[in-house]
This record gives sequence, C-alpha cells and structure tokens, in this order.
Amino acid sequence: MTTQQLNIAVLESVLAGSDSTEREDFKTIWTAAGAVPQAGLTDADQEARVRRALAALAVADSASRTSFAQSTTLRRVVIARVSFAVAAAALVAAVAVTLWLQPVSRSAGTGERIAVSLPDGSNVTLRDGASISYPRFFGRSREVSVEGEAFFDVAHDGSPFHVMTFNAEVEVMGTRFNVRAWPEGMDRTTTVTLESGSVALSSTANPNAQSKLVPGETKRVLSDGTVEDVSGLALDDALAWRSGALIYHDEKLGVVLEDIERRFGISLTLQPASLDTVRMTFSSHNPAGVESVITTLCAPHGLRFRETSDGYQLYDPD
Repeated sequence: MTTQQLNIAVLESVLAGSDSTEREDFKTIWTAAGAVPQAGLTDADQEARVRRALAALAVADSASRTSFAQSTTLRRVVIARVSFAVAAAALVAAVAVTLWLQPVSRSAGTGERIAVSLPDGSNVTLRDGASISYPRFFGRSREVSVEGEAFFDVAHDGSPFHVMTFNAEVEVMGTRFNVRAWPEGMDRTTTVTLESGSVALSSTANPNAQSKLVPGETKRVLSDGTVEDVSGLALDDALAWRSGALIYHDEKLGVVLEDIERRFGISLTLQPASLDTVRMTFSSHNPAGVESVITTLCAPHGLRFRETSDGYQLYDPD
C-alpha cells in the first residue's frame, strides 16, 4: 500500500453534510484502517496495519458497525477517489462489512456445557459436542442453526424465532424448550421437549405441516420427515443433561454410548455390534468418571467391559 499522505482537507469536503457522530466515527475507522499512512512504514508494514485494523473492526460495537455499514459516506468516498489511499481504505471497510455479516459459531467441547447469549437477549445452553450458528445481529426475524443438543430460553420481542436442524424447524415466539438433533450416529432425529410456552415443529421436507407442542410434551422428526409423539419421557429427565446427569428411558444402548463418548471424549465399542439396538433405561445423576458410568450401565444387562487403546469395549460374556 502506498505511503502517500491523505489530503485531510479533501476528506473533510467529502464528509461535509454528515452528522458529527458519523463524521468522527468514520475518521476514527479511516485512520485505524491505514488511510492516513505512518511515515517510515514499508508497504508490507502498512498492509499488516490494515489487517490488524480489520481484526479490530470485527469485534467493534454492533450498533456502530451497523451504522457505519449503512452509511452513505462510504459510497461518496469511493466516488470521490481523492487518492489511492482513500480507495484502499474504502476497500478495507467493504471487506470489514462483509466480515460483520458472517455468522457467529459457538461449540461445546468434550465434557463442556456452555452458555451462549444471542443478539436479542435469548440464552442458549449447549451440551458437550453441540454447536450453534447465528447472525451477529437479528433483523425482522431471528434464525439460528443447531447441531447436537441445546436448551433455549427465548426472549419475547414480537418477532418469530426459528431453530433450524439438519432435518427440522422449530418456530417459537418466546419460550423455553430443548432441541436434540445429531445428524450423525444412531439417533438421526430432531427431538423437541417444551418446558413452557408454545412451539411448532415441522420437517424441512414438509415445512407447512406443523405440529404444535404444549408444555411437558416431547415430539420428534424422523429421518423420513414424519413427526411423532414421544411418550413416557418425563420433562425433568429430558432436561437432566443441563445439570450433568445422564438419564435415559427405553433408549437404544448405541444412543446412550454416543452421548457418553461425547461427554468423556473416548471411543466405546460393542461386542457383538448388534447390542447397539438393545433397549434400556439408565440413570447416572452425578457421573464421577467414565468407568463408574460404564459399570452402572453394564451391571443390569449382564455386560462386561475392558479397556482398549482409545477407550473401552462393552461385551456379552456369553
């Protein structure tokens, strides 16, 4: 980037007509982005300075970012083309605006449960291994994407809120509910449990066929797009993961093991593999470690386990 000095007088004329707040904000960003070169900097140093400015802009206040992105000043500066430095700074700002429009992604690691605050004040808790993606700021509608299991406490602001999974959509106005949606593994369904309020569940294959839930109810979208009721699942059990518990009612052993793998970051195998479809009821309210969990899991079913190079194998001794 050239070290040619910017003509400040020309810049002031370009900014004429802007309100004082916009003018000062623009000049601050302009300087940070390197439109006013520093003496003695090489072109490489100047470019590095611009890159650092981009990083700073990416974490700037959202209201200021929105105001700057919608400003007409940027367009007038590009048209004016008072110098190469001006045009370069405008390009930097345009790239920064593009970065601001990229969604935010958060993920919970092995054994983690993390809290995420959305731009509208809604709160989300992610289970270990789960992830969420959402815009840096919401417009007239609010839409997020989830992979894994998450609990939502949605702020009521009059606009619709949508949770998208790999095969379903949940529509709500303001409520508390749980979403479980693992696109890989045995449980390829989206399961929604409603704690309070009201939500509508539909498959992405048939979005117009919505199924409404009432508090305490659980429904799921199957791989073929069918929406079915889930009976026999208590609300407290469905939400027990939020306190770290592992509780399952009439669930496939393979599904339970996948959750344990995500919790402890290990590999669990079965011998024979057909055991993964065995139905079981299991609870561990305060898991102290993976071996204690596996011991509690195996005992009622006559299974044993042995350590492997990357985890454990559960097997039928008969």
